[in-house]
Amino acid sequence: MVPSEEYRSRLRDRQQRLQKLERWDNRIATLRGLAFLGLAWLTFVVLKWQSFPESVLSAPAALLLLLVVAHGRIRVHIDRMHRAIGHYQTGLERLKDRWAEFGSDGSRYRDAAHPYANDLDLFGPSSLFQLLNRCQTRLGEDCLAQWLKQPADESEIAARQQAVSELAPALDLRETLDVLHPPLEETRDQNHLQRWCDTADEPVPTTLLGLTTLAAVAVAVSLYARFAFEIPWSFFLVALAVQIVIVASRKPLIKGETQAVERALEGIDELVSVLRLIERQSHRAPFLKTLQQRLVVDGRTPAEQLARLRNLGNLLSNSIRNQFLAPLALAFGMHLPLIRRLQRWRASIGAHVANWLKSVAEWEAVLSLAAHRFEFPGNCLPTVELDGPRFVGNRLRHPLLPREQCVPNDVRIDLDHKLLLISGSNMSGKSTLLRTVGANVVLALSGASVHADALSLSVVQLGAAMRVNDSLIDGKSLFYAVVTRLKEIVDLSEGDRPLLYLIDEILPGTNSHDRRMGAEAVLRNLVARNTLGLVTTHDLALTRIADTLSGHAINLHFEDHLEQGRMHFDYRLREGVVTKSNALELMKMIGLEIDVASKAH
Repeated sequence: MVPSEEYRSRLRDRQQRLQKLERWDNRIATLRGLAFLGLAWLTFVVLKWQSFPESVLSAPAALLLLLVVAHGRIRVHIDRMHRAIGHYQTGLERLKDRWAEFGSDGSRYRDAAHPYANDLDLFGPSSLFQLLNRCQTRLGEDCLAQWLKQPADESEIAARQQAVSELAPALDLRETLDVLHPPLEETRDQNHLQRWCDTADEPVPTTLLGLTTLAAVAVAVSLYARFAFEIPWSFFLVALAVQIVIVASRKPLIKGETQAVERALEGIDELVSVLRLIERQSHRAPFLKTLQQRLVVDGRTPAEQLARLRNLGNLLSNSIRNQFLAPLALAFGMHLPLIRRLQRWRASIGAHVANWLKSVAEWEAVLSLAAHRFEFPGNCLPTVELDGPRFVGNRLRHPLLPREQCVPNDVRIDLDHKLLLISGSNMSGKSTLLRTVGANVVLALSGASVHADALSLSVVQLGAAMRVNDSLIDGKSLFYAVVTRLKEIVDLSEGDRPLLYLIDEILPGTNSHDRRMGAEAVLRNLVARNTLGLVTTHDLALTRIADTLSGHAINLHFEDHLEQGRMHFDYRLREGVVTKSNALELMKMIGLEIDVASKAH
């Protein structure tokens, strides 16, 4: 199945369906207008001349109502078909490597303290998160972000890979999920529901509930008696005054509970729709079956239970904010009984909500990984090795680079060669290679397919020092910031998992002698531990470090060449140390005059 061909075929089909729906929409709209005019004329005739009994109006009125309902349903289908068309149009744009124009980029998940998130572009514009994300709820986005930031263990990776393989060809399922609702709003956060479920109740006194119920009965009886028997209004006003006093005495409780439940209901429509979709699926992968098993509770399904909560919460909110319902709610004492019912829901159902939310989050996250698997058919699911540490990639590609511009490279790091020292000119591809390795490790350890023809690796802890800057506000020099980051990387090597470190331009910001001595000391320390690493450098003197590490390190390099005043790079990784630099050529290319002869004198 070729992704682009499948998307185009489905796009044409949805466009044809939309045309049919729009034709029906026009017909029904015309019939609706004619039915309305006919009913209006017939009503005028009946009332003006009384030639026919009023019962003759029932049939055309029913016809008009039927047309209104049918027209509404057609409009719903048209709206969903528009979203389905958008779904496949977006898919085709993504296949053209324009994915950075769509969806949430996950900027909220940026974490300067994370050991590699910023270095590897996990979050933010044109990030790995944006490449993967297809979630319809904040829950799914949170889970996907966590999978990228925290590597799973071997068994969990295998379970996710199996689920990804099952869901990759499930195009109908992904379309259905995408057309359920308009795009996710940044402010709609279903995590508020869990916070509300974890909140302790403020008890509503039983005596107060009894009193407000009696007052509601008195209001109803006094209203009926006023119009049926013309008794004085004073009975009604007394009962109403009692209700007002009760509501006023518990105003902070009513206001607080209303605001809390309104926050809890943010995004609940999307949540209910996704739950219903999950409940209808028939999955084979154990990972997906486990997600569905978490939804099993006695009685109603999770979607039904949450729909009941939504109805209660909306009723409480409208009893205060709706100009028509609020007076009735006050007169008949609806607030406290509704709060009691919400508290009972929380007491009986709230304990299950965490499992429901977790199932939705993981189901959406793995569905995002499955969509990525489908849209990159040249990718592979990596093999996770129990022995190691090791990282062996064949034709590795950077996930965030356009497919046509991406140059693949083979990378092997294992116990025989624990450190790769990579030299090369400016812009030759050194930093990109480090990010290529790091980004594919993140994908592999999240359960996703990787941008390589083949990849075998062990579960590692990543650590990166690639985007380290000085800080005027904190009073930190570049060298101090670099040394601090290197210390953090060394500390990571003391964890339970082997460390894979990525260091770009080790120890800049100091003189060549100190850089040489410091770099050798740091790398010797890391090589002696349970680690693998890639380190880049411009300083060719540092490449001699490989000779001092007892064969555990090898030198690799990238080359460039000058043609007709322009630098050309092939981005191919080669063995050995680079033999030339392009710094002076680059300076000349941008217009800086360099007089090498005068400098020599």
